[in-house]
Amino acid sequence: MSILTVYFSAIFIGLTDGQTRALTFTSLVLSNFALILTTLSKTHTAIHVLGEKNRAFLLILGIGMSLLVLVNVNPFAQRVFSFQSTPMTYFLFVILVPLFILSVLEILKKKKRR
Repeated sequence: MSILTVYFSAIFIGLTDGQTRALTFTSLVLSNFALILTTLSKTHTAIHVLGEKNRAFLLILGIGMSLLVLVNVNPFAQRVFSFQSTPMTYFLFVILVPLFILSVLEILKKKKRR
């Protein structure tokens, strides 16, 4: 749902296909990290899970975020993915959407524990 929100929002505000593609892909990756983070523990919050120093998750998160920045900033990588340079202000929205989803999932997890 978050990915569709980003996609249709990008179209609505008139971004190019390449910019829409870049924002939607970024939203997909960040949403997947949010889902992984919330499902790593059924009893602890995502913040607590981050503090547990799960090396595998931190490694995947670091590599994934590095590659995500690379494909959004590097002109060669942008051509490979058919992305276009997008103003960083739009990425703030893309970051907030998965954080909202993570918050909802954490609230649901907490209610389920009761």
